[in-house]
Amino acid sequence: MKKIHKLVIKSFIGPLIVTFFISMLVLLMQFLWKYVDDLVGKGLELTVLFKFLYYTSLTLVPLALPITVLLASLMTLGNMGERYELVAIKAAGISLQKLMRPLFVFTMGIALVAFLFSNNVYPYAFLKYRTLLHDIQMKKPALNISEGEYYKRIDGYVIRFDKKERDGQTIHGIQIYDHTENIGNVRLTTAKSGLMQATDDGKWLQFTLFDGYSYAEDVKEWQNRHTRPFSRAKFGEQVIKFDLSSFEMGETDESLFKNHEKGKRLSDLQSTIDTLTMQYADRTQDITKAILSRYHFYQTFYDDSLNVENINISNLSADPLNEHSSNAATSQVNSTLTDVQYYSMDLQNREKFLKDYEIEWHRKFTYPFACLLLFLVGAPLGAIIRRGGLGMPVVMAVLIFIAYFAASIIGEKSVLTTSLLSWRGMWMSSFIFLPIGLFLLIKATSDAAFLDADVWKRKLKITK
Repeated sequence: MKKIHKLVIKSFIGPLIVTFFISMLVLLMQFLWKYVDDLVGKGLELTVLFKFLYYTSLTLVPLALPITVLLASLMTLGNMGERYELVAIKAAGISLQKLMRPLFVFTMGIALVAFLFSNNVYPYAFLKYRTLLHDIQMKKPALNISEGEYYKRIDGYVIRFDKKERDGQTIHGIQIYDHTENIGNVRLTTAKSGLMQATDDGKWLQFTLFDGYSYAEDVKEWQNRHTRPFSRAKFGEQVIKFDLSSFEMGETDESLFKNHEKGKRLSDLQSTIDTLTMQYADRTQDITKAILSRYHFYQTFYDDSLNVENINISNLSADPLNEHSSNAATSQVNSTLTDVQYYSMDLQNREKFLKDYEIEWHRKFTYPFACLLLFLVGAPLGAIIRRGGLGMPVVMAVLIFIAYFAASIIGEKSVLTTSLLSWRGMWMSSFIFLPIGLFLLIKATSDAAFLDADVWKRKLKITK
């Protein structure tokens, strides 16, 4: 390998590593912002939280790699242009294409790694992440009862107390409403003071109440509300325990999400797509036969029961038999329309389910190809703008990636909402940005300065 090639690759690897971790951090923060309500206030253990962040980070790698390559290529060629290294290299007879060739080969290696990661690691990480997220969402917020609050997170009970001592256990002015029978406020326990303590295993919350009363109405008696039995019992000390098992972190079986398209490898996706395609075709054929058979039945029935030549048009509406036939025909038509609507919804659901798998199949390739595509855009653009560092390259990279990502989203939504073929929608962004990358490469090769800020400043000064 030529020394110039080693120099370019070394210049590329540094920004690549830095921008990868920056991209991962930004994407992870955006994810946490989305699910912050599900994570905060539930008393999650650090091991659970770190495990969740680890698997979440793995699922973000395929999305982070394209923007990493884009930003690193912009910075590398921009730095070389800013330090006039590109000028010296071109003066030595090395064209921009030859200079970019080792970087392109290196990016092809990144794209291959991205594909292998998406096909092997991503499905495993997605199942782990999705299962943990489900467990976290199902977990109740951590037990934290404040003074004067009607606490309703323990199933079947509402708890309130007026004051809590500094020890966090001694409480005063206690009210406990029992709603376990779902018949309203008919059972109430009050106490002047008490102790609120969790058991050592954390599975029970124990209230030791002092100097209080227990009230109960017998609503099972068929009596007037004002005359039905009512009881009141005074106690000096009473212990009430509440089950806290619903506050614990459950462990959902990963098989719950095994049919999700994101949790499947490429071979499994292809097998599922083939199966769904056959089922969709069979279902379409069965529906067509059902509708045609009903049509032929109605046609035969009414042709046999009515003699059109002998019908008197003036007496048609007054004839009870004809009126009965008309009502029967209307009823049959309405029934057929209802069946057609059901069949249409069934086919739409099946088609959407099939498209979800087709979209994920193409995504296994579009993200790795995006690494090559965005390198083809970023490297020439860096040579043109001739600005390094994290200033102008970051701004340009963010704008380009937003445009690419928006085009990808539009293509994916078009597949789901229209009759657009899956491959056309998923590769729409590539079809748009490939000509842009080739155009920038041509301009960079010919030393075009249409994006050079200094050139535009000089032109503006001349104009003024």
